Amino acid sequence: MCLSARFWSAAGVRDDAVSELLAWYDRERRDLPWRRTRDPYAILVSEVMLQQTRVEAVIPYYLRFLERFPDVGALASATLDSVYEMWAGLGYYRRARNLQATAQAVVSLGGFPLVLQDLPGVGEYTAAALASIAFGRPAVALDGNALRVWSRYFAYEGAVMSVAARRFFTERVLGLIPADRAGDFTQAVMELGARVCLARQPRCLVCPLQSGCAALARGLTESIPKPSVKARREKVALCALRIFCGDRVLLERRERDPFLAGQWVTPWFFEPFSQVGPDYLARFPGGEPRRVGTVSHGVTFRDLTIEVWEWETSRESCDEEQRWAGLDARLPRLASLVLELA
Repeated sequence: MCLSARFWSAAGVRDDAVSELLAWYDRERRDLPWRRTRDPYAILVSEVMLQQTRVEAVIPYYLRFLERFPDVGALASATLDSVYEMWAGLGYYRRARNLQATAQAVVSLGGFPLVLQDLPGVGEYTAAALASIAFGRPAVALDGNALRVWSRYFAYEGAVMSVAARRFFTERVLGLIPADRAGDFTQAVMELGARVCLARQPRCLVCPLQSGCAALARGLTESIPKPSVKARREKVALCALRIFCGDRVLLERRERDPFLAGQWVTPWFFEPFSQVGPDYLARFPGGEPRRVGTVSHGVTFRDLTIEVWEWETSRESCDEEQRWAGLDARLPRLASLVLELA
């Protein structure tokens, strides 16, 4: 379709683009549990969980989390250990700590404040998503999917993660958001980015914004958005210990752990077994240590290779920051991988 065949708004967006986007969303949107509520707490939980995690993986965690902590007060008053327990397996555990800190701030304030970014752990994107989805206020939520949609629509060839890009998109999109469907508009853009305006091989022929997309018209959908410079991945060698006492395994909590701070995990170290093993053998004497094998795991920009050693002990006493746990205990994925190694 010729770009001049439709009328355009002052912002550079075709006048009927929003109605076509919302009509597409009404037909095609997925039935996701957080779309069945306007409760700002439930929506906050979903937005935090969805950061760096696929929708399909989040759904069971979201449902279990809200069953355990059904409202903001329940989460605010919970122990951090119980929060970690319900988060175990989702990864990026700082999100869990920040989510509880946000809940505690909401309780202390007597409710969600008008300026949502005043809450700890709530950044620009999360504030905009909450404002539009939970409170129905026009706000431009720019997550990765939305940035991809708008960068192609406007054929923005700069770095989309820059402050300048966010200002560019906000100025052009904010005035388009229908006052009576602000939340649907936000979710429609997210849905479009997740299912149609894909990073690779975008499905332009079924996109409701295709006739107004400048990148499509100029043949730039493969080069926009501009690829971000990937951080160089760091290779890290660790040593982990599996010390068994009957059908239980030793766990310990180290507040300054760089990967899983404050959580219960099997002991692990940056030093080789020859340096850390003798001390633990002295404290938990038993059978001959056995090298089980290695576990590989990626954490943000780090590639971890974990050498796993194990032995049996009969000594049950342990330090304050240690405990014995059953092998079916809910643990962070990284710690679970250490236990699962055969």
